[in-house]
Formats: sequence, structure tokens, C-alpha cells
Amino acid sequence: MWARLRAVIAFLALLVCGVALGAALAASWLYGWPTPWNWNALATIATVLAVATALLPIWRDERRRRRQAYTVRFRLWMHFLTLRWLLTHLDEHASNEPFFGRDTGAEELHAIDLLLTQAVLLEPDQHDWVIFAMNALVRYKGLPIASVAAQAAQLVWIVDATLARLGMTPGAGAQPPPARVRGRGDS
Repeated sequence: MWARLRAVIAFLALLVCGVALGAALAASWLYGWPTPWNWNALATIATVLAVATALLPIWRDERRRRRQAYTVRFRLWMHFLTLRWLLTHLDEHASNEPFFGRDTGAEELHAIDLLLTQAVLLEPDQHDWVIFAMNALVRYKGLPIASVAAQAAQLVWIVDATLARLGMTPGAGAQPPPARVRGRGDS
């Protein structure tokens, strides 16, 4: 309700300013005050002001998108950090326990999976790395930890690279993920 009221007030204020400015310009044209106007210059100024006014909502939307992307990046970073810890501590779990089971990161994988719907807010290279890492990790879901331990170093590298991309300043430019990661069933 307050947002709608604030939008109405802002519109009315803009309307009043426009009417006042228009009336002042019309009066100065009628009375030739203070000097004869260069109407081409005034038209240019009016066009620039109209474009700036039209771009304000776009600028606000981009600011909001950047704030949302920051939140998504932070949340993904936290979940990937937990997965990294899990991958480096696989030896603390029973070797026949399933990878991404109830006590071995299933919640983290599920949380990242839910955040993937918002990953479109990220920069393209960050989005690519998140998708790449998820594709690499999901291959091992349900396998016994003993069979995943052999690939743990590679998975840690992938998670570290993803964490590095998520921690980067947007627009800093990064390398794309490697084309393919060998997983279960590959030789």
C-alpha cells in the first residue's frame, strides 16, 4: 500500500513540476523574457530530460537485479563452501554411506538446486560455473562414499573454481568452465 501511495505521490510531483516548467516557458515565450530563446536548444534540453526520466525505472530495476544477484551469489557461495568442507572430510563418514545422503550434503545439494531458478540473475560466467559444478556433483549422488573418494580432489577443484567465480566482482571477466569432467562410467 505504501509503495503504491509513494508511486502516486511521485507521479503527481513530476506532473506538477512539468506543468510549472511548461507554464514558465510559455510565459517567457509570450513576454519575450529575459531574452529571445533558441528553441532548438530548448527542444534538445527537453529531449535529454525526457530520456533521463524514461531511463530512471530501468536504472532502478538494474539496481534491484544487482542486489538480488548479490544475495543469490552469497547464498550459493555458502552452500558450495559447505559442500567443499564435506568433500574434504569424506574420510569421516562410513565408506558405504551414500554420497549426498541424509547426513552427507543432501540438504546443500537440494538448496543449491532450489537456488538455480534464481541463478539467471548472476553474471554469465558465474551462472556457467554454478551449472557446471552442479552437473559434476550430481553424477555422484547416491554412490557410496568409497567410490566418490577417488574423485574427491577433482570435485574439490571444481567447487573451488565455482567459489572463486562467485566471489568475483561482477563484470571482472573470467574463463569459462572446462568442456567436460570425467565422472562415473567414464574411463
